[in-house]
Amino acid sequence: MSAMTKARPGESSEQRLSRLQRERIDRALTEGEQYGFQEDSSGTFAWCFNPVSGRFYQVTEQSCTCKDFEHRAGPQSLACKHIVRFLAWRENTR
Repeated sequence: MSAMTKARPGESSEQRLSRLQRERIDRALTEGEQYGFQEDSSGTFAWCFNPVSGRFYQVTEQSCTCKDFEHRAGPQSLACKHIVRFLAWRENTR
């Protein structure tokens, strides 16, 4: 477990998860303005291009193919920064 994901002294599990989600939201707000989204023709997911990493991810309201979601955020029922930004993008395009 990395230093970022470990509980801080006196931090409950609930507080830890809340902190981790806030950190992802903060990254979505700072990095996410650069992301590009293209909804799949079926409407079931969108492609997210992250110019910071140079990678494409499949994103839905509840899942993402990024490593953070697959290994850390998803198993803890957290949204990764791509999902956070996808939800905002979808809200603004509908």
